[in-house]
Amino acid sequence: MNQKIRIALISFLLVCGTFYFIFSRWANENGLFSPEVYFFSFSTHGHLEDYIKNLFLAYPVLPSTIAFLYSSAPFIIAGTGILITILSLPWLFPTEPLLLGLFLLTLFASPLFFSSLCTTPTFLLFFAFLLSAFFRFLRYQEEKTPYHLFLGGILFGITFLIHPHAGWFTIPLIVSTLFLLPGTITQKFSLLMVILFPGFTFLGIIAFLNWVYTGNALSFLHSSHSFCPYLPSFSWTNWKQAFLQFPRWAVFLGPILVGTFREKKRLFWSAVVVAGSTALPFFLPLLATLLTLGAGFLKTPSPGKIRRFVLALSLGISLATGWALFFLSPTQFFSFPPYKPLQEKLIEYREIASLLDAPTGVLVLDRDYFLTASWPGYLTVIIPKRSFPQITPVQLYDYIIQPAEIPGVFPDSREIFRGKKLRLYQKEKVQPNLP
Repeated sequence: MNQKIRIALISFLLVCGTFYFIFSRWANENGLFSPEVYFFSFSTHGHLEDYIKNLFLAYPVLPSTIAFLYSSAPFIIAGTGILITILSLPWLFPTEPLLLGLFLLTLFASPLFFSSLCTTPTFLLFFAFLLSAFFRFLRYQEEKTPYHLFLGGILFGITFLIHPHAGWFTIPLIVSTLFLLPGTITQKFSLLMVILFPGFTFLGIIAFLNWVYTGNALSFLHSSHSFCPYLPSFSWTNWKQAFLQFPRWAVFLGPILVGTFREKKRLFWSAVVVAGSTALPFFLPLLATLLTLGAGFLKTPSPGKIRRFVLALSLGISLATGWALFFLSPTQFFSFPPYKPLQEKLIEYREIASLLDAPTGVLVLDRDYFLTASWPGYLTVIIPKRSFPQITPVQLYDYIIQPAEIPGVFPDSREIFRGKKLRLYQKEKVQPNLP
């Protein structure tokens, strides 16, 4: 890579990062961040000695690592966006200027991408690594270069650090290796070992660290230091619901279809991308972004004039449709269905924040304590080691937050807020005995 190209790429990433940060600041100021973002932001709160332990235990691991670079919620969004952009560069830049410009605008200058970043950065990052792995496997099929095979295996392995259901995508990888690659059964088995070994290694490391720290290798699937219990899984029900809403996202299917029917391996990978994307809970911005990312990775190296024209036209329609839908109803771009209960609780957390005196300490006896990351930084949040301790030093806090469904009886405290999800108690101030 010569110096001019290097400077151009760095400048491009800086421009993208600036746009991501500006948009995330706007979303933050308007209260549009997902509870998922606040989980990663909160994971870096606390004492310095807890950071390393939290980094090992917090799941998903990779998004948590981005948060540990700097705990600001807007930075987490911008950092995730830059990482996704870097992952997408290999399959976007080897193309002609017109298509390159349309791909960049449709992906990285689209409200669909921005809102997906602010709402569910985990799934967007997961599919970015997954498509990067698929892209390398496709290059290996075309060029037979071992470099692409090994790099694809590592990229696929990283997906296990983002979502535990990455294992579902081992099925198409096995099918692709067995039926789309030439060679004997022994050679194909060796290829599968190269592809799958990094993923199972990363998963084994996560399980081992959780076993060391918690005594349970699978604690990351359900513990309070993990966002995994809130992450929705891939399911046939989601797939059915997505196709029932087909007219809403049909226009975004155009770009990926252009490169689908050229050959059987692209047809296969296109089916995997569409099936995997639609097997998530239906969220139009995320689905549209994933389909466009898939179109970039599946495009043919040298498409004909008609194919180039159709691809350019479909990208232009997707870009215009995305902005039109955003201006018609921007708030609907930030409501991810699986997080609706958390979003309702987040509203109450913000209402509670307005009732707190500053500076003050707040004891949070709620599992979703990470939502306090939406509060101003001067408020002290106290999270006990156990969910409901028998003894807590009362001098450390002035307020108590308790789930609404659990009746709370706290001596010398009065209830000052009752919502559908939460209750807030304030300690009564003891008047001094005057002579």
